[in-house]
Amino acid sequence: MDEPLETGALLASMFGAEGHLWSVGTLSAFMALEGCGTPEQTPSGLILAAGGSRARLRPGAQLLAFETLSSDPRGWNHGIALCLPGTPGKPSGRITRVSDDDPIIPADRGHPVLDLGLGQGPVRALFRPASEDAFAAAGLAWSEAAAILAPLPGEWIVDTPVLRVERAGAVLHSVPQALETGRSHAETTPVPPGLIPLAHVFPPHPARHRPGEPMAFDPARHARFQAILSRHGRPDLWALKQEVMAQLAEGRFAPPETDRHGATVVRVALRQHLHLQGPPPREWLDRFDRPLLRALEEGPGR
Repeated sequence: MDEPLETGALLASMFGAEGHLWSVGTLSAFMALEGCGTPEQTPSGLILAAGGSRARLRPGAQLLAFETLSSDPRGWNHGIALCLPGTPGKPSGRITRVSDDDPIIPADRGHPVLDLGLGQGPVRALFRPASEDAFAAAGLAWSEAAAILAPLPGEWIVDTPVLRVERAGAVLHSVPQALETGRSHAETTPVPPGLIPLAHVFPPHPARHRPGEPMAFDPARHARFQAILSRHGRPDLWALKQEVMAQLAEGRFAPPETDRHGATVVRVALRQHLHLQGPPPREWLDRFDRPLLRALEEGPGR
């Protein structure tokens, strides 16, 4: 039997699971996977039909678990990036007509689709139109074609080697700056050089139902993600977090030297300490997390 935290078993347990939010793609083209259900194991991968979409999960991803700051001064975010080696490159931004050689439904193989020119590295963003008229957009720039294609019937697709999502309706998102810069992911995500995050999964959070909807802290949810973080997080950042937590537990204050991502780790540890043990010592807050300090001074709910 696979270990629960082993990559394949972990992803399979979260695919279609209630409360787990998924997205596929990079900043230039990404799509949410909504709904929950029971995936079907097929020769081509694990297939999930839920929320008006179809999704296929395949093995091969390198996982990167991470924690980042949220806009709530007491809160944090967490997630798991599904990565592959490589560099993203800059999207072409040009629409072309191509053949779909790896659809989820075998009967769709070889059908013509529009490549939207938004892909980076191994990511492709496609549109499978219901009418031949849509292919008149071939040759246009995405900036010209987006408004033309959005109301047309068809399926929007984000395809990667590890996760593919197909969904009817205009649900594809693109960050315009990413088309210019070629950046594949948010700078706050601590992705090591040489990896591209192709998809993300966001497990249930221990302190909120969803962004903006706090809940009573759930220690079991917290422990679950910490186990994932210890196995699939960046080892240097996990070691830093363990050191900070040990200092807090022992009443010591020997502030570590940190870069941007390291400082985030310290701040997340302080915010989690608030839920686990109570307010952190002021010297830590003065040095690393003034927003949390102000929120505590202003009282509950701030």
